[in-house]
Amino acid sequence: MSRSVMLLSCFVVSFSTYLTSLNCGLVFDDSAAIVKNYDLRPAHSWTELFKNDFWGTNMKSERSHKSYRPITVLTFRLNYVIAELESFGYHLVNVVLHSLASCAFFYFLTNRVVFTEESEISDSKKWKNKVTTQSKRCEKTMFASSTAFIASLLFAVHPVHVEAVTGVVGRAEILSFLFSVGALHMSAIYADCFSAKSFTRSLASFTALTVSIGCAMLCKETGITIVAVCAVFDLYFHCQKSVKDVCEELLPYIIWSESKSNWSMSRWMRRFLIRQILLAFSLLLLVALRVWFVQGGQLPSFTAFDNPAAMADSPTRELTLNYLLPVNAWLLMCPWWLCCDWSMGTIPLIQSASDPRNIASVLFWICAVATCKRCFARKDVLTCQISFAVSLILFPFIPASNLFFPVGFVVAERVLYTPSAGFCILVALGFQEMGRRFNSERGSPKAGMVLRLVMAIVIAAFIAKTATRNLDWENEFSLFISAVKSNKLNAKCWNNVGHSLESQERFWEALAFFYQATKVQPDDVGAIINVARTYKNLDMKWDAEKWFYHAIDFIPSKNTGADSQSDGQGTSSVINKVGNSTRMNPNYLFAFISLANMIKDDPSRMEEADKLYQKAYTMRYDQVDAYINRGELLIRQERTAEAREMFLRARQYDEKNADVWYNLGVTYLLEKRTAESFGFFKKALTLDPTHKRSKFNYAALLLELPSDSKEANERQAVRLLEELYEDNSELKVASRLASYYVDTNRKRDSLVWHKRAVELNPSDVSALFNLALVLNELNEHAESMLYVERALKINPAYVKGLALKGDILTKTGQLEDANKEFRKALDMDPNHLVSGHNLCVNMFNIYKPKVPQTVLDCFQKYSKLAPEDHAIHEHYNWILSQIK
Repeated sequence: MSRSVMLLSCFVVSFSTYLTSLNCGLVFDDSAAIVKNYDLRPAHSWTELFKNDFWGTNMKSERSHKSYRPITVLTFRLNYVIAELESFGYHLVNVVLHSLASCAFFYFLTNRVVFTEESEISDSKKWKNKVTTQSKRCEKTMFASSTAFIASLLFAVHPVHVEAVTGVVGRAEILSFLFSVGALHMSAIYADCFSAKSFTRSLASFTALTVSIGCAMLCKETGITIVAVCAVFDLYFHCQKSVKDVCEELLPYIIWSESKSNWSMSRWMRRFLIRQILLAFSLLLLVALRVWFVQGGQLPSFTAFDNPAAMADSPTRELTLNYLLPVNAWLLMCPWWLCCDWSMGTIPLIQSASDPRNIASVLFWICAVATCKRCFARKDVLTCQISFAVSLILFPFIPASNLFFPVGFVVAERVLYTPSAGFCILVALGFQEMGRRFNSERGSPKAGMVLRLVMAIVIAAFIAKTATRNLDWENEFSLFISAVKSNKLNAKCWNNVGHSLESQERFWEALAFFYQATKVQPDDVGAIINVARTYKNLDMKWDAEKWFYHAIDFIPSKNTGADSQSDGQGTSSVINKVGNSTRMNPNYLFAFISLANMIKDDPSRMEEADKLYQKAYTMRYDQVDAYINRGELLIRQERTAEAREMFLRARQYDEKNADVWYNLGVTYLLEKRTAESFGFFKKALTLDPTHKRSKFNYAALLLELPSDSKEANERQAVRLLEELYEDNSELKVASRLASYYVDTNRKRDSLVWHKRAVELNPSDVSALFNLALVLNELNEHAESMLYVERALKINPAYVKGLALKGDILTKTGQLEDANKEFRKALDMDPNHLVSGHNLCVNMFNIYKPKVPQTVLDCFQKYSKLAPEDHAIHEHYNWILSQIK
């Protein structure tokens, strides 16, 4: 089979395996990184994504996870520009990128590597005892095509990649791997150009190598580790040396000896050192830019629930973290037990040395030490290949190992994307060696056929597992149910199933899962809040309040600003450990906010709700939701100045929150500062074009504010209101459009929207009245009467309805019946001008030409009640002229 056919096969097999992922939705972490990430929206400047982390939070913010991946976010933004949040496009790009990564992996493994053979020759004719070194440039293929093909096929279909490929946020891993393979390729070219003493080509290849490493890092932080893999590749393949050779060369310079002055460093060593020093310098520059200029020198903070092992005390921490190494190795060797979330209690902590799981840790380290021992000294072809594979496993995995610094997860399948490439090489090499030994020792072709059959079965099993695992990612419910089935000790998985059911308004089922989460992890404040919120949704407020207070019991009561001290009795779950200080986890303060939201509708408990909001933002000064909710409560209490102060403080901590700008707009509107209010609604829409309340108010103000381009504003307002209605049919939107068409004397258009308003809420008296009013003005009296009678059936004391019914009867010549309706209206509201005036007119029409004094008194009475109503006065004067 030719190389090009193998390359095409890798792409086809990879793409076909992941076809089942194309119909999956945006689930799990995709929601935060894509659906809720404003950096993807065209309304936001594309330069903003270079200031924010992967999830759209400013890198210098305390809430930031410090995951700086602007290139990955830029690809998400391109997806959004093409098809917004249509999930098919995001999944298609991921599948194509993974297929290309498999092909790039195969292409690199089958590259021909240029290396230099050096030999020492004694020239006794010219120089006495003069030893010269001769160099010879040679070429050889890194891996046999068959070995590279097996490794690439295994990589293409390995089930552990499902989270990285089918989960859209895993694109960071794929892009980082692609740039890493590019960096390895450029490393080979750079080493060759450097040895050939071609300055121009060396500079160009070194620049390309540095750019590739930088791009890998800007796709995923772990991309920086490819530098170490490049060094191993350079040493074993280009220099044809081992770590032992490097130690022998450097030892005299490290340890003082009498013969040190006579020691001469080999030419290959000098060149290798120069290349690595230049590479190390570029590495340090990239890391400095990443950490200090972008991240601000801050480390991310994580809770004990995210990663219990990293937060545990010694020796539990060390024992558990060492056990996680064989767990990750097992996921690569036997990827059958897969889970989207390995946090919390998924892997119980190892409390003592007597735990039998320590045997797995010991066996892992024995194998690791034996492999490293071989790689240290030997430099045959197989050892070079093994050394490269081990480096590809080891270095990209170090940042996720928790051994040197804590990360926000216990195990994550997607971080095994790059290390799995090294594992696949080892499997392919093992298959190659077994085949070679069978052929050399037994000479039987059947043994080779059996080996090929076994490998075919393994690949087929991987394809089947990957294809079926993709289906678990179809939606959040299927994903989290699969997680619960494989991992019953993780409260977060139970919570996530509950959230999925809650979004479908299946509250009783959701409650069962939330309650199970509290049983699995009794101190999980988030699960307790979920139970309370579900009781609230079920209108069981007494139970909800009890559970909210239960959650509050787990939150430290004493706190200064954003800092608090752990009491060591479970409260570490609600605080983030960072160095010697702690920071309150903002999610758990929703216990205060949610409880306040529930009780604030009771006028007698508004003050209690107010104190709960204040408690939340006192415990953590940047708790934006507490400011927003308290501001809304203050508006209800008509304390607009204090409400404005709350929203301004919220804006100080989160300028990208559309709700903050919307509430500022509402506050300024109440203060009659309409122009400023209009600007705030516009800003909210800039941040979130789908923000419904801002869109409605912005459109309403466009129709009301004076402007030189009034017609253009009206067209824009109508378009926005129609978009709102299409997205989510609301009564107020239909009513506002109907009102606009009435104001512009387009009654037929207004009739359409009035009817839609009635369809949305057939029992809304105002909607029925407005529809009847327009029909009456269009002289469609019979239909108008039907709607006004429906309104009066719902509310017999509706004065405006009685007046309209009287007007319809008047227009149809039923004056006596009309007067009865007017009198009913006046019995309920003696000062109702429309009913009183129309009654006077009807009495005049009944009695003319002999109009009694009572009719004149009637006109006079309602003229006095409405001194500024010119129409009533003009009508009264006209009646007097008729009598005269």
